[in-house]
Amino acid sequence: MKNRIFVITITLSLLLSGLLASVGGEAVDGKRSVSENGESYLQAAQEIHDWHDLDEVRDDLDSDYILMNDLDENTSGYDEVVDTKKGWEPIGDYDRDEDVEFNGAFDGKGYKISDLYINRPKTDYVGLFGGIAHEAEVSDVRLVDVEIDEPDPTTHLAGLQSYDLAFESDNSIKSPPLVPPPSNSIGSIAGYNKGSLSNISVTGIVNGKSGLVGYNSGTVEHSFFSGTLNGSEDHLGGLVGMNDGTIENSYSTGNIVGHYTVGGIVGFNHNGEVSNCYSTTNVTGKSTVGGLVGSNYIHSGGISHSYAIGNVSGDSRIGGLAGTNTGTVETSYAAVNVSGNEDVGGLVGFKTSYGGTVSDSFWDSEKSSIYTSVGGTGLPTREMIGEYAKANMDGFDFDETWETVEEDDGDADKDGYPILQELSREEQLRHIYPAEVDDGGDDNGGDDNGIPGFTSPLLLSATVVAVAIYYERKR
Repeated sequence: MKNRIFVITITLSLLLSGLLASVGGEAVDGKRSVSENGESYLQAAQEIHDWHDLDEVRDDLDSDYILMNDLDENTSGYDEVVDTKKGWEPIGDYDRDEDVEFNGAFDGKGYKISDLYINRPKTDYVGLFGGIAHEAEVSDVRLVDVEIDEPDPTTHLAGLQSYDLAFESDNSIKSPPLVPPPSNSIGSIAGYNKGSLSNISVTGIVNGKSGLVGYNSGTVEHSFFSGTLNGSEDHLGGLVGMNDGTIENSYSTGNIVGHYTVGGIVGFNHNGEVSNCYSTTNVTGKSTVGGLVGSNYIHSGGISHSYAIGNVSGDSRIGGLAGTNTGTVETSYAAVNVSGNEDVGGLVGFKTSYGGTVSDSFWDSEKSSIYTSVGGTGLPTREMIGEYAKANMDGFDFDETWETVEEDDGDADKDGYPILQELSREEQLRHIYPAEVDDGGDDNGGDDNGIPGFTSPLLLSATVVAVAIYYERKR
């Protein structure tokens, strides 16, 4: 009888513990819970130990998964799943009905997925995931040493640039045409994202269309790209190639080299919103090139509370903040060295005769040596830095959104341009003045949470999904 009592007692204790874990946490979208001590966890997730396990995720796109260890070229299943002629097959695909998209939850627990290789030029949506559905959650994933071959240049997405330019040069069109969702989208985490991605980072050298997501119609927040992005096609962005959703509280730093419609954060902002973002990226292209956005397209495409600092160069339609604008730009600025031959602006390079508004936005005319722009106000450097910014940059909210950088603040060696309150002050100063701010020896520029540029409270929030993508190249 003692043995029976003992077994019953243990069983009841385990059931009670599970019940408390469920009751004690707040469910987020029915997939993720947060315990009383603030730790986020998945319930009843299937464990992934090797490449075979990861490959089987595609067989049940609605379930939840948790990565239990690092995956690399030495992990079981790599030769069969990744090291093939076509490489990794993306999990899920884009579909209007979401039947073939990943619709579960994937918790990487901070483990690395290394040596991912994809060579599928005829596949429409390429990345670790092909398509991510509205309700899906992908969290705490680190991608290391990813190689993705670029798509066939004859595909639909490459053709969107000529479609865009034809529209912008034809002033007889009374209203902007709608652009269909692109095919052949490449991103390190996803080809197509409809869901919500947060705390995502991509670092290193990337060859493709974007550092993060090829096409985004969902939300991307508290994310960044840091490194070098090279692309031989159009619609190239540090975070997103083409954006039809929302990007906020994010940044890009490094170097981006593309052809048409190239931007530090987004290449082609089609009906999307970019807010509370900044770029200190050096951006180079041929046409429609901007420090933050290449083309801010159609009336509902908007840029707000954002800035660009760095270098932007190209041939035509070159702007410190946006190469072209047929949408809205408000309370934003550019302090960029701008160079080009035709339709060059300190803030915006070009707009059509029937679209594009700019309000309460500025550019440093002294730094850029450009004294014209399609909208905005040019100011000399001294009127945009330190305490003088408050008096000269009308419309900027220095109580809730912006803050000044002054020499006597203690963490700045001199007066600087305004920065965003929502994002790390230390990180912004490091990116604007990289040689003048001590990084404390942390190559990633962050703290011990493993997500550069964002502090640990973000990871402890019950409503935050933490995704960290590290891109490195060993070759």
